[in-house]
Amino acid sequence: FLSENKLNASLAALQKESGISLNATDSVDRLTADVLAGRWDAVLTAVAPMSLPRGLLSELYEQVVVELLELREPDTARQMLRGAAPLLAMKAHEPKRHARLEALAARPYFEARDAYDGG
Repeated sequence: FLSENKLNASLAALQKESGISLNATDSVDRLTADVLAGRWDAVLTAVAPMSLPRGLLSELYEQVVVELLELREPDTARQMLRGAAPLLAMKAHEPKRHARLEALAARPYFEARDAYDGG
């Protein structure tokens, strides 16, 4: 009700007080289509207000980084690796996994086998 009626401050207060987050999206179909099409800006915007498990967020952001590298956008990928909260959490909790992404970003070329097979 609160979300549907754009009562965002009330929704945030209720979620904070109850400790329960509304993990919902306006359109599951649109979110699914965005994921399948690689529209990561829309996906990240849609999941930002959700309270998702750290592991799921790490996997999502890892996929975004790998696809940025595949698109020859290593600077953007490195910026995400060094600034996005889920990737900083990965660096703290899974340093080898984060280091692998940093190594992929440092390469002058993209090798799908290394990126998607985990090296």
